Amino acid sequence: MGKSYRKDINMISKKLITLILNENQKIKILVANEKKIVLWSGEGHIIFEENGKKLSLFSSSFIGPAIEDLLMNLVYAAKGESMLHKSIDEDIGYLYNQFWQKRGEFVTIEGSWIGLMHSAFATKNTKTWIYNESDKIVIEVTPTYQWHFFEPEDRKEFPEEYSDFVEYDEFIKDYKPILKTYIDKFTAKKWIRIIKKAQKKIVTKGQYFTISETPKE
Repeated sequence: MGKSYRKDINMISKKLITLILNENQKIKILVANEKKIVLWSGEGHIIFEENGKKLSLFSSSFIGPAIEDLLMNLVYAAKGESMLHKSIDEDIGYLYNQFWQKRGEFVTIEGSWIGLMHSAFATKNTKTWIYNESDKIVIEVTPTYQWHFFEPEDRKEFPEEYSDFVEYDEFIKDYKPILKTYIDKFTAKKWIRIIKKAQKKIVTKGQYFTISETPKE
């Protein structure tokens, strides 16, 4: 058993998977299940940490699918197969918001914007993207407009839910990415090994669950 394998195993605990970008940045996957590493339908959180500051990337009762999305994005990016489409000529998060507001021309596949193939996971007001840029892999977190499907009557009926409402034009005027950082393909492949080892412990209703659609490295 090589040193690299042992180090990968040490990155996985029963409640925590740590993916290190560099000495200052890391991604932590926290799982609220004491008996197994990852519960397919269990609650979990994905957090970006930098110098003690934390940014939530995902928080939901379906942590398993989020980890699978992260894995698939990393596999394609590690192969250099995740370059942005030529139509994505502005920041990907900016275009994502514009797409839902139907402002501009967009390349779609079966009605879905082509940029969404680079989406890893989201919160109600952020989206995390993974894609290739030259020989590097980009991890970018961008703000998401919360009220793309807002109806004026909703604000009247549920005023407490729209206390922080802003018009889209006001939101997009100040738009800028929250975070944009880079990893190399070696690091991505290391993360893939770590995640795949964790996935072997994914269970559903007490029985082991095998993911058959995971792309090969």
